[in-house]
Amino acid sequence: LKKGFFFYLISSNRPLKEMLFPLYTDQKSTFEKQFQGMTEEGFTYQDYENTRIQLRDYVHKLITASDKQFLLSVEKGTPNWESYDFGDFPAVKWKLQNIQKLKNQNPTKHFDLCAGFDAQLSKLNNNY
Repeated sequence: LKKGFFFYLISSNRPLKEMLFPLYTDQKSTFEKQFQGMTEEGFTYQDYENTRIQLRDYVHKLITASDKQFLLSVEKGTPNWESYDFGDFPAVKWKLQNIQKLKNQNPTKHFDLCAGFDAQLSKLNNNY
């Protein structure tokens, strides 16, 4: 499960920090208009909010110290494929190409993104 999620993370066009540490927005109106009533079992907006927090916390607990190093190496544009060998996939190559482009065109922004991601990763207190 974790390996598949990591592949999803590093092949996505979204920044890793944004996906691992999302800023939740109020989705109540969307929930009520597009989802409410579609399940046989009751599922409230509060259930939805609780579930996404539980899912985030579950994923965070799976991340080891070596995973943190790997994810940060990807964000820096210098992935260490020792743990996860995803380097030959087109979507991963595309993400790395975009990271390199940002690094070249706006090194300050890239540095700030990496520093912010590293700070968020360091808040995860996993002792694996």
